[in-house]
Amino acid sequence: MTSLFMKQSLICICLFAGGISDLYKARVNNALIMTSFLLILGVRLVFLEEIAYPLSLSLFTAAVLFPLYKFRLMGAADIKIFALILFAFPGMDGLEIIFYGLLMAAVFNISGR
Repeated sequence: MTSLFMKQSLICICLFAGGISDLYKARVNNALIMTSFLLILGVRLVFLEEIAYPLSLSLFTAAVLFPLYKFRLMGAADIKIFALILFAFPGMDGLEIIFYGLLMAAVFNISGR
């Protein structure tokens, strides 16, 4: 198995579990987010991938988006999920995933679902 396949699989599982948790409990459990971070960290360690850049990018993302949380423009779970995505896929790949996720959320919001 390749590192990319494992990260994609883990992110899909984690996002699906987070979506189900959000749907039924109206919040994403912090233990789920932390477990996801640790699983992605494990994949990065096993495949000897860089850790410092993705981790700093995740923390930077959380710091930049924190004011949006304080003004209630974005939920804490959204910020944590964005940081998780950027930890798994740093750079333009992660930003593309986030962009399409926000685009889908906007379409569902406009359609009233």
